[in-house]
Amino acid sequence: MLFLFSARAPLQVAADRGAPASEKASTGFLRGLPRRFWLYAAVVLLYGIVETLNGNWSGLYLTQQRGVPTQWASLALTAFWAMVTIFPLSISFGGEEFTRLTAVISGELIAFYQVGYGIAAFGVGPLSEVTTVPLSTIYAGASVVAGAMIVLAFLVIKSQITKAAQASA
Repeated sequence: MLFLFSARAPLQVAADRGAPASEKASTGFLRGLPRRFWLYAAVVLLYGIVETLNGNWSGLYLTQQRGVPTQWASLALTAFWAMVTIFPLSISFGGEEFTRLTAVISGELIAFYQVGYGIAAFGVGPLSEVTTVPLSTIYAGASVVAGAMIVLAFLVIKSQITKAAQASA
């Protein structure tokens, strides 16, 4: 319903004439965003894939392919969701790093997370059915995605530490 009501709304936002050029450029879709934004976007996209793969498919994987009793699979899923609530900080970090563009950065990062969610939520079933790839192989692939997340997170943290060291010197 919201889409129907908003479909005719203009997609252009008037830039504030007093705003710096960097902020004016950011009013276009993904234009003018800092380079480091793309690092955050990659982390959030991959996070969305891994989180959704585990949240949506782990029960089925554990019970049907690994023979884990339903109670234990439910306990594993509960533990997963408990851990997810402890480090959803990428969006907050992005907003803090780009303080002049906090709303734009946060909104764009949420969009990238949702794309990752969509890939895992709506792609795993067809991938498994069409290619007959078992969930165990998909989960192994998710380990590669998680490894990529670790590398990207390290790059974000490393540059933050470098900036902090330069600021204190």
